[in-house]
Amino acid sequence: MRGKGVILKIYDGVSASSGIAIGHALPIHGFGLNVPRIKVDDDELENEILLFKKAVEETKEELENVKTKIKNDIGVEESAIFDAHIMLLDDPNLIEKTIERARNENVSIDYSFSETISNLVEKFRDLSDDYLKDRANDIQDVGKRVLRNYLGVSISPELSKTSKDIIVLAHNLLPSDMAEISEKEIKGIITEVGGETSHVAIMARSMEVPAVVGVSDILSNVSPNDLVIIDANNGKIFIEPDKETIKEYQEKRRKYVEYVKSLERIRNEEAVTRDGKKIKLDINMELANEADMVNSHKADGIGLFRTEYLFMREILPSEDEQFEIYKYIAQMIYPKEVVIRTADLGGDKFVSHFKIPEEMNPFLGFRGIRLSLEFEEFFKTQLKAILRASTLKNIKIMFPMISGIDEFLEAKDIVEEAKNELRDSGVEFDENIDIGIMVEIPSAALVSDVLAKHADFFSIGTNDLIQYTLAVDRGNKQLSYLYDPLHPSILRLLKMIINNAHNEGIEVSMCGNMAGNPNFTILLIGLNLSILSVAPSNILEIKKIIRELSYEECKKIVDESMKYNDVKSIKDYYDSVNSEKLKNVLFDYFEKE
Repeated sequence: MRGKGVILKIYDGVSASSGIAIGHALPIHGFGLNVPRIKVDDDELENEILLFKKAVEETKEELENVKTKIKNDIGVEESAIFDAHIMLLDDPNLIEKTIERARNENVSIDYSFSETISNLVEKFRDLSDDYLKDRANDIQDVGKRVLRNYLGVSISPELSKTSKDIIVLAHNLLPSDMAEISEKEIKGIITEVGGETSHVAIMARSMEVPAVVGVSDILSNVSPNDLVIIDANNGKIFIEPDKETIKEYQEKRRKYVEYVKSLERIRNEEAVTRDGKKIKLDINMELANEADMVNSHKADGIGLFRTEYLFMREILPSEDEQFEIYKYIAQMIYPKEVVIRTADLGGDKFVSHFKIPEEMNPFLGFRGIRLSLEFEEFFKTQLKAILRASTLKNIKIMFPMISGIDEFLEAKDIVEEAKNELRDSGVEFDENIDIGIMVEIPSAALVSDVLAKHADFFSIGTNDLIQYTLAVDRGNKQLSYLYDPLHPSILRLLKMIINNAHNEGIEVSMCGNMAGNPNFTILLIGLNLSILSVAPSNILEIKKIIRELSYEECKKIVDESMKYNDVKSIKDYYDSVNSEKLKNVLFDYFEKE
């Protein structure tokens, strides 16, 4: 409670896991990767190398135990995070580079390892893709775990002090911290860095703990045991609130708990509008172990399996290794379907495996299907692995970054070559496997009538479609106001793509961020989209909205919005529509009343 003269502090951040929490502050400062540069002689170094290898093996065993515990206590999706950690330690290059550096420079093994990890972390943090940028935390976490085991110290000793009414504040929390936090009954989480795709966000959502990330400089302005309110629905933090604010948020918290219960009641229900239109709700995923989420979240299938994660290592996966992963996913969700997108590498995503000249603008260079077509054997290896895994006939193939019909037909020709090679070897596969396109480049949208004659399905990737149409880097904060899904050009392109797909009788889905944003659900239903592929955590809320809507009403709303020619008018219109239609459905709307 505030003392005399203490001023209420309010901070803004990014909502990572919704909810409202009231508790006392526990600032965490953690254990860093900074290790002093120390010279060692050869004999001492060889002894250090033995201890280092032992620490690596201890860390692997520790990670397996953490993975099992998280899987049992929280879920498969969250435990899969630690697969990437184990995979990193299984990479012989990481260990060999560390030892080689230590020997060449006559420095301690812990210094060499910390430098190797730090360099790798910086490479990831320089990427523009938010998901990949957040994977720097995976690498940092592995580094801290190995160093902790090597040096015999604790990562975050403050966590041992937690009690039931605690709100944890930190500059950043790594997966290992989150694993330890999962054992405590904390009220909420606040970090100074991170985004919606960070592991803090993913695990906090699964733990059902309110979390706000990206709250700048909060650690320097909070003291242990300060009273803290987290409004994670709106990204607000209150430090030392007054009695009126506490009372207000206690009531908001009560309402939110009731809202969450209303979502759980429809978990096993179908996503069907009031006038009978069925909407298929799929999930997006990156790791094979996340496949179980299809069943746990009552999803209809996997609308997008991003395969880039398989190639985020020094040695490319073999055809057999890829085959086992794709087969596992198909078996796990059978008879539901999975759409496997071929590797969308390039841009800023791991092209060190390929000899590509330095590009002035890599996002407009060798990326997605362009890179695959240039490196045909790499592409064919992935295609053959997917085809071999398709015997259950529940796998579809999708190509990223298609700009026109020539690329698509060339890619399909390589699929036929892969099929012929498998036939010659007597290998079974789905002869009629569907092949589709990620429509995410304006040129593809503009010729979608032509593409629809040759594709088995479309999936709209709104993240890049918006970025390329509006010529706005979605990661540029100074230009973020221009990155708007409701720009009239975007609405017209969406309508064109969907209509052209339906005219040729093929399915069209959406797997970009728009699909999982409740503010756009009315628009997407009205545009006649019948498949939405979203993050697992979005499924219940989107389903609740769909079940309260009428398709015919949504269609009329979209027709009306198409009459406006400027962004402000369209946004004002949909704000008004959402406030009216969702006020008794979505917490963000009815809690404002």
